[in-house]
Amino acid sequence: MARAWYMSQTYPPPDACVRQLNTTISWFVWKGDIFRVPLSTLYRPKEEGGWDLTNLPVKSHALLLYRMRQQVMKQGTIMSAWMRTWDLNVRISVAFAMDSAYVDEQGLMESRLAYERRLYNTLYHISRDGTGIQDMRITKIWPNTDWNTVWKNIHCTPVPGRTKAAWYK
Repeated sequence: MARAWYMSQTYPPPDACVRQLNTTISWFVWKGDIFRVPLSTLYRPKEEGGWDLTNLPVKSHALLLYRMRQQVMKQGTIMSAWMRTWDLNVRISVAFAMDSAYVDEQGLMESRLAYERRLYNTLYHISRDGTGIQDMRITKIWPNTDWNTVWKNIHCTPVPGRTKAAWYK
């Protein structure tokens, strides 16, 4: 994953690579179980019934956007020379400008990691609103259940991860 994060700071990952990584993560999480929760559900925050799993396309996009912001501030970098040579300034700058409108600049007292997390959260919520994420099926089946308490109990109880996964299923 470290290589994937490093590369995604320079190049957006192809869809085939994202699918392969998602398949690998899904296999690792469920280890051959028949009943599987969709990754879109696992991406949700813990308060909403997910596991707060990192969304690969959004994380890659956030890292690329962060790197682009850093490159914009620097003059004479290799990256800016590559962008001129490959005529990527127009294509990337349009996407960069569109996404940058939703995220304020990094604050003076804000750490790099805090800024990256804020950037990721903003892009995650934008992508989530664009896909029309619906309520989970279980919340529709039992609408009178206090699901916030259920999710809190599952995630905050001091039991092994396997037990939490079994409860979650």
